[in-house]
Amino acid sequence: MLHQRLTFLLAVPLAVCTVLLLFRAPARGAVPQADVLSDTVVDPSVLHLPGASWNTTVNGMAFQQHAIASHNGWQYTTWWDSERRLCIARRPSPSGAWQVIRFEDYTIRSNDTHNVTVLGICAADGAIHLAFDHHGHPLHYRVSRAGVATRPESHKWTADLFGPVKGELEPGKAVTGVTYPRFIPRPDGGLQLMFRQGGSGQGDWMLADYKAGQGWSQPRMLISGAGKYGMSESRCAYLNGIAYDAKGRMHLSWVWRESGDPMTNHDLCYAYSDDGGDTWKNGAGKHVASRGEEPLSISTPGICFQRVDMFRGLMNSTTQTVDSRGRVHIVTFHLMDETPSQLNWEQTRKQCRYMHYWRDTNGQWRRTVLGFMGTRPQVCADSADNLYLVVTGDEFIDDRDLVLLGAASRGTWGDWREVKRLRGPFTGQPQLDRTRGDNVLAVYLQEYPDDPKAPSSPLRVIEFRTGTQR
Repeated sequence: MLHQRLTFLLAVPLAVCTVLLLFRAPARGAVPQADVLSDTVVDPSVLHLPGASWNTTVNGMAFQQHAIASHNGWQYTTWWDSERRLCIARRPSPSGAWQVIRFEDYTIRSNDTHNVTVLGICAADGAIHLAFDHHGHPLHYRVSRAGVATRPESHKWTADLFGPVKGELEPGKAVTGVTYPRFIPRPDGGLQLMFRQGGSGQGDWMLADYKAGQGWSQPRMLISGAGKYGMSESRCAYLNGIAYDAKGRMHLSWVWRESGDPMTNHDLCYAYSDDGGDTWKNGAGKHVASRGEEPLSISTPGICFQRVDMFRGLMNSTTQTVDSRGRVHIVTFHLMDETPSQLNWEQTRKQCRYMHYWRDTNGQWRRTVLGFMGTRPQVCADSADNLYLVVTGDEFIDDRDLVLLGAASRGTWGDWREVKRLRGPFTGQPQLDRTRGDNVLAVYLQEYPDDPKAPSSPLRVIEFRTGTQR
């Protein structure tokens, strides 16, 4: 097996990537901090899955975009409860009580931790969208009436606000083979849905647009899994994230995987769009793709900004954010350059380290190696562009506390340190409300039960006030 892997690796052509700098400048001046504002239990009994693959919960996975979001002074979140029902809750921010809808017409049947539930809010018409229970399945989608999120106090929070579960975005056009659906709020008030169609190692990414009064467009291909890489002729992309910056530019980053084995993850890639995802440019600003006509692919020039070979423990589906100056930040993990490749994922995972990659205003990528590890993290920036990394442990890391790490923008994020720790244990991977604003960091996270075989445990939302001290 190792011989086959090495043969495959040697057959991979060398890629030309942007030169990376290992940046370790010390932080000076302001130091990030975080203080607990509130700690609420959304639901005391949500689904826990002892013995499931990759994790023990379907509530809180790194690829959920989003499990929690805010709009017009209210916060919304979604999950599967202990009765396996699809749920969504809302509360007036910052301290209102959670109001819960438990849909009686849909329950999750599998124990697959990929089958998360996500929500999106269309600012233009106030409709709340839900997509749920996917790992290569037909689309499961439902949407509220228009205006529910625009005037929440005018709508009693009941299930009849939402329509039935559908398998289509456009009437009569079924959507199949869905995995990792993600809702993306557009700067113009619209909404987008991105999802993988196909399987691990052989899948394409699709993108659809929702406009108030018009509904959804037909999904079109954004990233193709076709093309040759060594002896492989198909793959799929795994997103670190996709989001707009303050000026309306869409930033997308991902890694490639050649098969179902995470050891075949390789290369960090990046592209951006200035027209809502219709056309794409590489890091050098060259047009390289058009959605639906000329998708991004393994052969697209200039999209790889860091070469990472297979069997180096490069993680898929990690995290990305964009600061106020449009600088893209990605935190992932893989083996240190000097660490030899390992035989399997378990051995590799234990020797990996977090890597903070960021793109400066000149388009140059830099890297800081962090001196700690945990589960797949979430990264975000405050109004001063200080960065916060939200992490817990998992089956590979015994420490299951919730930990916030900070890095100061004045030190060019060269000095990461622990700024807050809440005792666990927790399960899953933290989710962030990226629309909360006001330097409030809201974290969605499920408790790990006292009895690891328990079928349920509480779901919490913990809010922190972020800022700096000298």
